[in-house]
Amino acid sequence: MAAAALVGMAGCSLQQPLQQANQSQATVGKPAPDFAGTDLDGKAVSLSDYRGHPLEINFWASWCGPCRAEQPGIARALVHYAPRGLQILGITVRDNLEAARIFRDEFKMPYRSLFDQAARLEFAYQVDAPPSSIFVDANGIVRFKITGALSEAGLKQLIGEKLHLS
Repeated sequence: MAAAALVGMAGCSLQQPLQQANQSQATVGKPAPDFAGTDLDGKAVSLSDYRGHPLEINFWASWCGPCRAEQPGIARALVHYAPRGLQILGITVRDNLEAARIFRDEFKMPYRSLFDQAARLEFAYQVDAPPSSIFVDANGIVRFKITGALSEAGLKQLIGEKLHLS
């Protein structure tokens, strides 16, 4: 699978192998599971807030080294694709709220992150470990899922191919 070649680093999971996780595409081609919760500042956020826009949902955690490595590239990809409608939503999982806020502030994340300490959305989206990304088209259909950190070039390639924003 070409996407496996785009993975810059393995995820933070002890589950092996990464390639098997990437092959778990059960949610692809189906509507993105709906959700509502609060962001890191306690403000309401839901999937419907992003309706009509291509969306990358990035699962991350402050304790995850590969999440730290991919964050600058995610921010630059958003700047590049925002004029074409791309939006990004972070979902921090199995994390501490204060540590997640420090991570957000350290990286000056230009998008919101939902706080999912119990990892309910990880389960709903069948995500094995952070970092992972789900690509949802403007119609709310999941187009691709990948486990592991992405390089900026790999992320831009997937956004172009899966969300047709090239």
